[in-house]
Amino acid sequence: TAIHFSNYVPFIPEHKVTASGSHFGGWQGVYAGVSMIFLAYIGFDSIAANSAEAINPQKTMPRGILGSLVVAIVLFVAVALVLVGMFHYSKYAGNAEPVGWALRQSGHGIIAAVVQAISVIGMFT
Repeated sequence: TAIHFSNYVPFIPEHKVTASGSHFGGWQGVYAGVSMIFLAYIGFDSIAANSAEAINPQKTMPRGILGSLVVAIVLFVAVALVLVGMFHYSKYAGNAEPVGWALRQSGHGIIAAVVQAISVIGMFT
């Protein structure tokens, strides 16, 4: 499946309140997403816990922390942009496995299984 640039319009959809009372879209949706993403980066402090084993921690620890953070942010944004480009964001609502679902929908079932297996293994490392 190719990237459909029409899926990016509007980039920030208008704010809506669903029948269940939950909020979606608008700046409220952006803030809700930012708060969830913030929690995903909590583990980066574990890098600092290993500073005693570093040769030159004053120099290498900031580089390691910031470098790994930049790599994670770039990968996260790239995956999000590709997924939304593949299918409209509304298709992912309530989906617990968006990457696997998108790959299966585009005919890449084997790759979806590999990605999901790596995700499960990654939870235990």
